[in-house]
Amino acid sequence: LPSIGSGNQRIVDVIARNLGNGTFELITDHGAVADLTGDVTYPAGGQPFDFDNDGRVDVIVGTRTNANMGQQGVMGHLNLFRNVVTNGNSYLIVKVPLAINGFTTMDALLELQTSRGSFYRRVGSVGEGRASSYINHVHFGLGQGTTLASLQLTLIQGGSPIVRSLASVPVNSLYELIP
Repeated sequence: LPSIGSGNQRIVDVIARNLGNGTFELITDHGAVADLTGDVTYPAGGQPFDFDNDGRVDVIVGTRTNANMGQQGVMGHLNLFRNVVTNGNSYLIVKVPLAINGFTTMDALLELQTSRGSFYRRVGSVGEGRASSYINHVHFGLGQGTTLASLQLTLIQGGSPIVRSLASVPVNSLYELIP
């Protein structure tokens, strides 16, 4: 995430890449760049999500600045970093309803069963904006040669899980979960 150093200078933007074994690799030569001339901002949060539903996870970073703002208070802007990498990996995006039987789906647990094992995701967003909104499109990166089996949604409030067979659902698609 963008941040500032000890003075009015930017420090290097770092992306932490999950290696899948409980560790992360810090990457600084990621190529995620924008015109940052004169930009002295404070990070307000980053949100990974598939902005254009192409199966590649993009990142939006919100920043704020409060220097010399006077009566205007804290202001900031959003930077969208689009993922342009192409590879042979598969994905599934699950669109979850905002509420089920009057209960929010925020923080619900999705379990996707595939030919390569189970994948787990929470419904919702991260960062400061989490309290007022969330993203109900949940992205599963599946790698290559994966077939889908089933999907289970468990609400944080409890109750019976919702289970759906996905045997006829193709990978590289958007699946809308209907309660």
